[in-house]
Amino acid sequence: MIALHGVTVFRPGTRGKDAILLEQDAVFAARSRVGILAPAGSGRTTLVRVLTGIAPPDRGHVHLTGRVSWPIGYAGMLHPMLTLEQNLRHIAELIGARLSTMQRQIAWVCGDADVLGKKVQDLTPGDRANAALALSLAIPADHYVADEKISVGDENARGRADALLKMRLEGAALLYMSRNTTQLKHWCTDFRVLLNGKLVWCPNPETGQKMIEIASERVIQGGADRANV
Repeated sequence: MIALHGVTVFRPGTRGKDAILLEQDAVFAARSRVGILAPAGSGRTTLVRVLTGIAPPDRGHVHLTGRVSWPIGYAGMLHPMLTLEQNLRHIAELIGARLSTMQRQIAWVCGDADVLGKKVQDLTPGDRANAALALSLAIPADHYVADEKISVGDENARGRADALLKMRLEGAALLYMSRNTTQLKHWCTDFRVLLNGKLVWCPNPETGQKMIEIASERVIQGGADRANV
């Protein structure tokens, strides 16, 4: 479970003047499939870092129960000068995961066992993205969190990654933040829209998109009205 209690998150560098999230309470329960429609520039990545415990909120408290994944596809934990396998050994020891399982699943998603012996800095962008996504899914969690990236690579790699994610979600929850309404509908059954610092319930991503458009039109109209005064 991920629970928010009076959480405020400010946009970095704004000195507390621009809130991504403002005094919000929310509960994302076990085995839920929650999609949050968040438009470009809304502070999605900053908010995901807070929801996964990577960064603290500016105010309030985020309570995490069970193991929460780092953002799906996040490659920040991979040391570029080490091979992928060396990275896996360090991560497995750190979190108490089974190394052989991680190796097998990453090689399967990437479609190439040789990728494990390559330094991260020498991987192609596609292999690096596949490896990062496969690694985030190879580690069992009670709650998976995705920031836009939930599937990468060519058709074959996407199919294998999707199959692994579906397997993981059989006993876990998903919190998926994206601007992609199609992907949100594919993976989620409960929806919110990030709007004016609030997480507002909406019946589907299309309705959430209309809510964003209406809010933008009001801001534009308000600016025009003030200009004409």
